[in-house]
Amino acid sequence: MSGLEYADYRRAPMCLIYLQDVDYTDRDSNFMEKIQNSSWLNEAWALQELLASSEISLYSSEAKRLCKKSDILQYLSLWIRIDVGILQDPASMGSACIAKQMSWAAGRQGRSETDVIHSLKGIFNIKALPGRPTPESMFHQIQFRLMQMYPDDLSIFAWRAQEPINSVTRERLLADSPAEFAFCHRIDLITPCSRLLRPPLYSKPFKLDVPLYDRRQDSYLLGLKCFDAAKPQAKLGICVRLEEQSPYYHRANAMQIEEYEWTLQKQSITVFQDGRVGNSEKLGELTRQHQQQRADARARRELEFMETGTSREENSDGGNERGSTRRSRVKLKGK
Repeated sequence: MSGLEYADYRRAPMCLIYLQDVDYTDRDSNFMEKIQNSSWLNEAWALQELLASSEISLYSSEAKRLCKKSDILQYLSLWIRIDVGILQDPASMGSACIAKQMSWAAGRQGRSETDVIHSLKGIFNIKALPGRPTPESMFHQIQFRLMQMYPDDLSIFAWRAQEPINSVTRERLLADSPAEFAFCHRIDLITPCSRLLRPPLYSKPFKLDVPLYDRRQDSYLLGLKCFDAAKPQAKLGICVRLEEQSPYYHRANAMQIEEYEWTLQKQSITVFQDGRVGNSEKLGELTRQHQQQRADARARRELEFMETGTSREENSDGGNERGSTRRSRVKLKGK
């Protein structure tokens, strides 16, 4: 599967799905339950089929028609936590924030670890990634591209770790897996944002201005400009820390999303392709220090070269004088 096949689904008038684990039965009271428990619903590539196809026709293992997607939209929405409007109209998928779209892939299974990530590439219309990255780094690169495409959608930081992590050693604010967005199916942006027409799709770090509140003692609240539909009056944020000796932020509690209601001042952060997020001011200071160190080292090398070169010239001149004196003495003896 690839992004091209996702586009093929969009163009096709109908997608045919055979449910190998669902038998055809007339007037079976467990009919909908069998479809709900079908392994297809949790497959990685089913996400593209469900979202890209205008219509789906489901067939039993005996190749007998069961129903169409349009017949069971309400059930599908309940089972896979995707809004009816989006299932009904694939073109409206962009109305969902990044975190919500990521949540659709959480818990899905594939033949390999990368199947779910490749499925997301098609949904987000992201082309081939450079090199042959690991599943974790591949997911970091996808998030990096999405932040370039949608710089105002900070819901991408609204993930939660599935188990406690050592936040001191994990200098990343980006998620490691789609599974970490499992609880984001109700998240919406406070102000809708649109995709940049010409995003800077390159691997160099880039800067963003984000709402950031200094709590002192190296602790900050990063506002995500989004809310949970279950509690729309509260804005969502995450607690991040910035160690004195490091220019990179990390999650203070990766299993928790915080709520706040006040206005936050914006500060500049720098996002890296490997998932790290740095304090732009600290990074700039470090860059200036490194540049100064390189300039000082270059000046020392030039000074040493000049001193060494002068010494050699003096030695060379002295040797010539002594040589000429010896030649004069030889001539005098010859006379």
